[in-house]
Amino acid sequence: MKKLTLAALISATLVGCGGSDNNNDSTPSPVTTNTPPTLSGTLTYEVKAAAEYQEVLNLADADGDTVSVSVADKPAWLSTEVANSQLTLTLAPGFFDIGEYAVTLKVSDGKASVDYQLTLTVGDNPDKWQDIALGDGVLQGLWTNPANGNSLAFTESNNGVMTDANGDIHHFSYEVSDTGFTTDIKKYACLSCTEYDWLEFNIVAQEQGKIRVVLSTGETETVMNLNKTVQPELQPSYFFIDEPSSYYGVGQLAPSTNKASLPVFFARIKGKDFNSTAINTQIEGNRLVIPTLSEDFSRSFYDIDYNYVELFFTHHIDGIKVLAQTEQGLAIELLHHNDLKAESQGVSLLNPSELEDALMPQADVLIYSKVDKISAPALATGASYSGRFITEATTIGEEEYLIGGTVLTLESATKAKTHIYSPKTKQSEERTVTLTQGADILAVNDGTTTTEYSFFSNGERTWAARYFAESESYLAYPFMEVDTNLASANTLSDVIGIYQHQDAFTSLDSKDTTNYMWLHSDGFGNYSELFNYQPNLNELYSGRDLWKLDEEGRIQFISNYYCPTATNYDECYTETLATPEAVYFMRSLRPLHSEGGQILFSYSFAVKSGASDYSYQSLRLLNKVE
Repeated sequence: MKKLTLAALISATLVGCGGSDNNNDSTPSPVTTNTPPTLSGTLTYEVKAAAEYQEVLNLADADGDTVSVSVADKPAWLSTEVANSQLTLTLAPGFFDIGEYAVTLKVSDGKASVDYQLTLTVGDNPDKWQDIALGDGVLQGLWTNPANGNSLAFTESNNGVMTDANGDIHHFSYEVSDTGFTTDIKKYACLSCTEYDWLEFNIVAQEQGKIRVVLSTGETETVMNLNKTVQPELQPSYFFIDEPSSYYGVGQLAPSTNKASLPVFFARIKGKDFNSTAINTQIEGNRLVIPTLSEDFSRSFYDIDYNYVELFFTHHIDGIKVLAQTEQGLAIELLHHNDLKAESQGVSLLNPSELEDALMPQADVLIYSKVDKISAPALATGASYSGRFITEATTIGEEEYLIGGTVLTLESATKAKTHIYSPKTKQSEERTVTLTQGADILAVNDGTTTTEYSFFSNGERTWAARYFAESESYLAYPFMEVDTNLASANTLSDVIGIYQHQDAFTSLDSKDTTNYMWLHSDGFGNYSELFNYQPNLNELYSGRDLWKLDEEGRIQFISNYYCPTATNYDECYTETLATPEAVYFMRSLRPLHSEGGQILFSYSFAVKSGASDYSYQSLRLLNKVE
């Protein structure tokens, strides 16, 4: 290309220097110039929704050429017309067009063109709001606020969830009115929490798949547009139920295998509550599909003669609806109902409405917070760690012991000791276990059974989770280094007071209450008592439990059912065990870790009731509030 250009240049130079014998003069052609067209007038407009405007701009071309106008990024509510050297703009935005727009007007005479920027701002127009009644089923589904990405999901059972800009999920119930709907926003998506806020939504405009709502709290008012959207496909995640708790079932969504497992703590079975029940489902895009699931249970009622009668039911899980999944968590609605078994039909009850209530179909919202599966923590020889490390039933003497081993003390990288303790016999038995530490798994072998533990973090602490292959689910307990001197340093003044249980499993019949443990200086107290306010220790004078602080720093509890005249723990303990027919509940709490007023206890429990006579050991988190 360089040679060709140079040759052309030389040729042109020779001709210009007289390289030809032709001496005739030549007349140069006139040069034609073009002046680009112009547009004049106002190019910035502020208009209101639900109103129509016409604006005229002037077109000009100094050469008299025909001028045309093309529009880039033109909103549907803007139309243009060119006639008589004028550009007429017709603006007719609706309520769902509110916002700012930048439109490019390209003015051309066919030879040259000039771009002009048109700026349009559409504002609200409360004078044109309407009171719109919602038809049946209009609200059901997922709605998104295009301005910030917040969303609202409504179900046919009058349940709903709201997600905010942080991805946090809040449960609400709602009622449709003539001009909108009202909601009760909850602190958590749970059935045990109290009302957090009351909101009223009035529908003031509606288009296909869109509604404009005025949100009122009684003190403030916010206007927003909501667009009907489709729930996106589910993403892989692990979850805990969104409630403070001493232990968790671990939920999992695994779209790569089309499987999901979700723990259910708060599914309302009238007369029965699930405790860490895992529901295994199939994932189909944005849906969870469950197999036929049912479980038999019984509940006591009074008959018309004031006698207790046991009625038998079958509980059915009918479906799961995904309401929201965010970076913070997951919300579902669980649909279920009870059937009365044939052998329990025809019984005349004192309060028939109780049975009717038990047979009503239920729809409960459950919210889970996202957790991360993490690598197995490095363990230090000589250190002790909390968890639940004896996973098979055993015996202490003649007593059946179900599960326990809440402290693991490392003697080496592959060997550790743990203990099980019974508050009935006051005996502690040591067990030696072998350890195999992997990148993601800690395997613990007690001589007969190997249990593998995975580890999760919810941002506050690490949790060690045992995997249950039969239900394809995990159960997680706090995993932290134990302060082995904490219990021995306990004094009476340290332990007397009121403690709040970190308990996600409070009965649904008491959903507006909080579970407290209290210890009075006179030796009376309660391990578990529900209040709808935070109690003061001075107002608590007697309880159904007697307690003491033993020489090893354990808080010992015993129920006083069979020792009504006892004045201290030791008297009640002796009388209860001397009564063959006694029904008792004995508990022991040994502190393992304390931080910021929250205490992790090794919790031992012994029960005798009817044919049941056993002990077990677990972990409990309690906050000392007084």
